[in-house]
Amino acid sequence: MPREYKITKEDALEARRLMGSVQVDKKTYRRLLVIALRGEGKKNSEIVQITGFAEKYVPRLISKFFHNGFEILLEDKRTGNNRRVSPREEQRFFNRWKNRAKKGRIITTQEMLIAFREEFNVEMTRNAFYRVLDRNNWSKTQPRKIHKKAADAKTQRASKKLNPSPENSESVII
Repeated sequence: MPREYKITKEDALEARRLMGSVQVDKKTYRRLLVIALRGEGKKNSEIVQITGFAEKYVPRLISKFFHNGFEILLEDKRTGNNRRVSPREEQRFFNRWKNRAKKGRIITTQEMLIAFREEFNVEMTRNAFYRVLDRNNWSKTQPRKIHKKAADAKTQRASKKLNPSPENSESVII
């Protein structure tokens, strides 16, 4: 049977006080609101309706608070746009790899990912690296547009068969 956590009225008042603080963002405000409402005697289903959190998240949040206190609610490990590498550094990194590709070297994303991690000392998943590749207009499957030994446009035109088009032919149908 699940354990029921009792949140005191003092905890609810402390949560309300922290909610009024200037440094609290919207997500933190809603997490504190869960504790305040629970301390005021609301049930989880009512808290879900008020806060908009998922049903399973509210008890999990209350459990975290019960075991770790307000610190766990005030710190949010999820951050957006956490770039440790500037766009200019990314561009320089990819220019070096493009030069290698132009020389005819076959390059894999795994090889690039390892080099990126080592050069910039960052932990990154393969999916995150694919977003970096996309942001820098690098195709995973084909990093170069033309083959290094491709003939120039003039030579290509000269090598094409010069058959007359059917529109220009003066053939007579009988």
